Amino acid sequence: MAERVFGWSAREALGRFLPIVDTAQHDEFLLMLASAQRGQALYRSAGAHRTKDGRTLTLATSLLPIFGPSGALERIQIVAADITASHRLQAELQLLSTVALSSKDLICVLKSSGEVEFLNPAGYRLVGLDASASLKLNLEQLAPAKSCARIYRQALPHASAEAAVDDEMTLTDANGNDFPVSLQVVRLGSAGSDHFAIVARDIREQKKAEIGLRRLNRILLMLGKCSQVIQQERNENNLFSAVCRLLTDTGGYRFAMIGLIVPDPEQKMQPAAWSGDDMATADEIATGWDQDHERGRGPTGMAVRTGQTIIRHDIDRAPEFLPWRGFNERLGLHSMIALPLIHNKKCFGALSIYSTQINAFSAEEAELLNDLSRQFAHGIHALRAESERSANEVTLRLFSGAIESTLDGVAISDAQRPDHPIVYVNPAFTRITGWESDEVLGKNGRVLVASEPEQPEIEVIRHALRGRNAGQAVIRCFRKDGQIFWNELHVSPILNADQVDDSLRQCHCRCQPAHSARQPARAPGHPRPADPAWPTAPCSTIACCRRSPARNATSGWWPCCCSISTNSSRSTIPSAMAPATSCCIWWPAG
Repeated sequence: MAERVFGWSAREALGRFLPIVDTAQHDEFLLMLASAQRGQALYRSAGAHRTKDGRTLTLATSLLPIFGPSGALERIQIVAADITASHRLQAELQLLSTVALSSKDLICVLKSSGEVEFLNPAGYRLVGLDASASLKLNLEQLAPAKSCARIYRQALPHASAEAAVDDEMTLTDANGNDFPVSLQVVRLGSAGSDHFAIVARDIREQKKAEIGLRRLNRILLMLGKCSQVIQQERNENNLFSAVCRLLTDTGGYRFAMIGLIVPDPEQKMQPAAWSGDDMATADEIATGWDQDHERGRGPTGMAVRTGQTIIRHDIDRAPEFLPWRGFNERLGLHSMIALPLIHNKKCFGALSIYSTQINAFSAEEAELLNDLSRQFAHGIHALRAESERSANEVTLRLFSGAIESTLDGVAISDAQRPDHPIVYVNPAFTRITGWESDEVLGKNGRVLVASEPEQPEIEVIRHALRGRNAGQAVIRCFRKDGQIFWNELHVSPILNADQVDDSLRQCHCRCQPAHSARQPARAPGHPRPADPAWPTAPCSTIACCRRSPARNATSGWWPCCCSISTNSSRSTIPSAMAPATSCCIWWPAG
């Protein structure tokens, strides 16, 4: 046996001095022998000893003196038991005990009957029990009945030493509140063992983070759908309704509404759309932005006045929410966020979102909703601009058709280009003046005054244009064949929305026949030299001439009056014509 443990045979050991004793322990062992020689029996619980191959064993050693018949010490019997495994197990148990006592997780040893034989300090803290009280604990004191039933029916029967049973359930704290834990159950010992180790970890923060992540993912999904609706929807009312529905149905908010500023002396806001309560009425949820009015002191009114996002977590009790107290209580609302709708630094409404959660709308969530409100405001403006463009296109087609089909002659010249060339003439113009469109396009309107650019009346028009004032004059004009007619021309400036001269002119022209004696002798179609004396200040001119039945039909022309007015935003001239232009309308003699 000794040879199997230490590797020394009896023959090898005989005659050697303590071959199994480690050199560092020789002195200690000699003292033990001396005590045994004095007749004292000794026992040492543990010590390090060597084997023949150099391994170290932990032994429990006892020395027993043996005396002969005469009472003299004859020999000393040494008994050594290998306790290496036991010593290692004891060290491991000590380590496990340290881990269990210092762990922040609940660790307990449980019998199948439910009796708790060990509970670490963290376990006492977690369930709110006093560790100093000598109480006999059972599982029912740690967990609610539902969790206990799951442990007895599912965890304990299936747990083994090799495979733990993992689960999530709830424990109960000192206040009787249940909280979530992740649970591991391991059987201690073989399959028939009656003892189990349970490790429970508090996962309240983890669950809160999971809820926040799911909420954030839901908001991101909602934002994506809102962005798609904003890009695709072409009807403003449908857009408002769709965004509100997405906020409640996809975003998970309890209620959402859009309020728009309307022209009103009481500074009221019109509820344009809402979602989350089919019983709500416009009067019930109406808001305003007048801080002196009770419905203007809420977060929505403050957001409109300041242009800032407003978050409140006390809408169920704050006094400024008194006008909506019944509505808030019916829906169980606790928190809200009011987001101003701003375009070009001007607030035109607000998006208000309500939640049943206390302290809803974290900083990250609020920033995402701010992005939504900015995108939403831009989408509304783009939709309105598109509607205005569509209306202008209808007007453009109307004007274009009228100009093309009218019996009056129309010419348009570009007042922003050098020498203000004619860029358009209608069919009636070519019929009245005798000039074809390709003959006058690119030329100045002075082509109609021919060789008489020094008429004194033209200076009156020039003076009015330089001073940006209204003016009128009667001037003599010529057809391509040299036929003369008199125009009574009226000019006046047209200002844009900022009261700035847009180089456009509203003009009235009247024409009357010229006496044949006043017509100059010149060959028809004689080229007219360019004349710098003709007024070239940027302008738009409308000349309307109609035949007078009371005059000599051979003289050719009589006037009518018309006008065009424009501004920078809502022009009666289509937007395609809005740059500074000139327009002349003539009526034929017959």
